[in-house]
Amino acid sequence: REGLVANEILSRAHCLQANRELLATLDKLEAKARRRDILADEETLFAYYEQHIPADIYQTASFDRWYKRSRENNPQLLLMTQEDALARDATEVTANQYPDTLNWQDIQLPLSYHFEPGHRRDGVTVTIPAPLLAQVPEALLQWLVPGLLATRCIAMVRNLPKAVRKNFVPVPDFVGAALEGLPFAQGSLTEALGQQLLRMTGVRVSDELWQQAAADLEEHLRMNIEVVDAEGQHLGEGRDVAELRSRFSGASQQALAELKHTQATTHTVAADTFSVAAQSTHQVAGMAMTVYPALVEKAGEVQEGRFSTQQQAEQEHRRALQRLLLQQVAEPAKYVRSRLPGLTEMALLYRDLGRIEALTEDILLASVDRCMLQNLTVLPRDAQAVAQLAQAQRGELVAVAEHLAKTVLQILQRWHEIKKRLKGRIDLSMAVALNDIKAQLASLLYAGFVRDTPAQWLQEYPRYLKAIEQRLEKLPSQVQQDRVWTIELTGYLDQLKKRQTKHTQEGKYDEALTQYRWMLEEYRVSLFAQQLGTKVAVSDKRLSKQWSLVSD
Repeated sequence: REGLVANEILSRAHCLQANRELLATLDKLEAKARRRDILADEETLFAYYEQHIPADIYQTASFDRWYKRSRENNPQLLLMTQEDALARDATEVTANQYPDTLNWQDIQLPLSYHFEPGHRRDGVTVTIPAPLLAQVPEALLQWLVPGLLATRCIAMVRNLPKAVRKNFVPVPDFVGAALEGLPFAQGSLTEALGQQLLRMTGVRVSDELWQQAAADLEEHLRMNIEVVDAEGQHLGEGRDVAELRSRFSGASQQALAELKHTQATTHTVAADTFSVAAQSTHQVAGMAMTVYPALVEKAGEVQEGRFSTQQQAEQEHRRALQRLLLQQVAEPAKYVRSRLPGLTEMALLYRDLGRIEALTEDILLASVDRCMLQNLTVLPRDAQAVAQLAQAQRGELVAVAEHLAKTVLQILQRWHEIKKRLKGRIDLSMAVALNDIKAQLASLLYAGFVRDTPAQWLQEYPRYLKAIEQRLEKLPSQVQQDRVWTIELTGYLDQLKKRQTKHTQEGKYDEALTQYRWMLEEYRVSLFAQQLGTKVAVSDKRLSKQWSLVSD
């Protein structure tokens, strides 16, 4: 019993290794089904061996001799079948319901199962190389595997507040009907389930309630994520995707660097001969991974880097192209640096933010973007294309830079006047509004704002600043209303900052989030200076709709 059933026998008999492998495979069935009634118990296994082994065989040596001799006439001797080792059929555990890989695009991410409540790996674990963490959609992981989907959904609905949950009773029936015909792993699970329940009952469950319901799930109903390096070595694991992306962002960059056996993710490019592919495929931890090469600007030097997301690569590539193109138009740039209109006054107004040389450089780089890159649908990726673009558009640089400089001077003048109004003694009843205005100004004007701010929004700065002036004029007569609007704005701004921080940590660039940021600026105008008008239609409902488009 101890030797054969408990695997304590030290024997090289072929049957023992084969049976151990069979039992390990069947043990995985129990882990997938999360039940302990599939594998035969020890008494059944003991009876199997007792039936086939002579009674006088009770030592390892005699067992090995007997097995070797008897196997010559019966090659299948002591080789268990599934029928021998199963207590019952496990027809519910199929490859479709409990797959061994999670398929995403052309990549197969390994899945493993563990059944031990309280264990850190209880449930389903997906293995993801660090560089892929930023690419794998968080929504995909919500679906777990088909065999656990209904259980997860039932648990989420039961986690909803009673006032909402009562609309979906009995919960298993409603969830079962909602999941019928629902394609697996298509978009967000909570959105898909919510839409089906809305169609069935007319009751909408808010995103906030779904998020809380998902957060309250038992551990085994949330995907566990194992992060590995480029060689497949374990780095760490957890069930919070955002936290893992933040924790292993450095490991992701290191893995990208090691694709070319370098110690850093970048190397300096030759401005007259470089060529950068739009994407490339590499083997990472045994999986084919798409990498996005791009030019990167670091301290005024242009290098080549590699990124795990196309959005981040495009953003970095565009900034680096600004620098390369500026180097190609040295003569017009030299003229602008010495003849920029309003240079002396800008130097005085900008001194609290930085040096005039830095501001001039930002104006030049932003002007290059406006006259050479702004209308391109595809950015140049080699030295010849950059040189041709610079040659074709160099004649526009001076005029664009001079026009931009005048706009920047106007912005700085208005900013300076507002700052003067905020100095001195303040009425405490207005403190909330004044602090909000100071925070708004800090988000609009900072060192590098001219280059960082998209052209279509920088040109709106004079209107934004005029709206602040009008807010200050109206403030004494509408302190309470101003406070109500400020509290509303604070909620929007807090979620914006949290998502911006999260995206920065993950190396993500999201155009929807950028749009939301500037819609908030327009919303301010609609609240405090409605007569100035807005560039885009904006309201609290439109803000909520835009926020729903922002990636996690």
